[in-house]
Amino acid sequence: AHSMAWDDERKNVVLFGGSNQSAMNDTWTWDGSTWTDRSSAVRPPARTNAALAYDPTAKRVVLVAGISAFGVRLTDSWTWDGSTWSATGFDGPPGDTPVMAIDEERKQLVLVTANMTWTFSNGTWLRRAFPGPLPGNMSGHALTWDPVRKNLVLTGGTGTVVEVWTWDGGRWTNLTPTLPSAPPRRSRHTATWDPIGKAVRITGGFGPSGWLDDTWSFDGSRWKLITPSLDPLDPMPFLQATSPFVLHEPSKRPIRFGGQTDQGSVSEETWTFQTRGGACTRGPQCNSGFCVGQDCIVQASCGICE
Repeated sequence: AHSMAWDDERKNVVLFGGSNQSAMNDTWTWDGSTWTDRSSAVRPPARTNAALAYDPTAKRVVLVAGISAFGVRLTDSWTWDGSTWSATGFDGPPGDTPVMAIDEERKQLVLVTANMTWTFSNGTWLRRAFPGPLPGNMSGHALTWDPVRKNLVLTGGTGTVVEVWTWDGGRWTNLTPTLPSAPPRRSRHTATWDPIGKAVRITGGFGPSGWLDDTWSFDGSRWKLITPSLDPLDPMPFLQATSPFVLHEPSKRPIRFGGQTDQGSVSEETWTFQTRGGACTRGPQCNSGFCVGQDCIVQASCGICE
């Protein structure tokens, strides 16, 4: 139940808080290979399930709300400049596992709680009201930016399948009724953009029968279940409930850290998601390590007629 976000100014992944028996308030960064403790003297109170995202205008990472060590729903907001946390003075409504992401087209943060939508730009939070239907009571939802279709994608479940809503800066649109298929409903799952597969990836979450460990992709019009490699040398992560899924921009790989395994223990593992058979620009973006002609392939070269 920790929070993670990509810091585009300092080019690293930022992690804050979470729980290991009790709520924590430490800060860590990941540069693609190493975790570094960045905890400072001034820091937000310990919490779980907070919203965390990068603000391109202020060039800082923004932390909002969450659940305190005493089980109280927090309403505060903080910013991280790479070395210091600062309180912003925001005092919004307490939200049950709020989610937040950057609207790249309009350069503003969008915060979604159970039934409210807020935007943050130029240091000011604004509660938004919209015409038409709104996402409602999607506790444990996930929010991520789709740069191809230039909208935010909100996923969650209140019925039998995962709902999909998109945000274009002025209104929410419910795509769920128009989709030919969808994953089973879930909450507390995580989502990120995969630039190689050019799709939103969601993984895990809590479904009708308990914790899930599946991964799906959404290309704007349909869902696809990602079947793991059958190669016995390719490991798969243990079930990692309440584990964020964040894109590490330089390597173009989504990263996961921590979470709760199916045995009930807290994980200390860091995983990256790689694409086989997808588009690439260099070898490390592929499982095999070979990128030829902007495609991930199994080996570096082929014989005649191969």
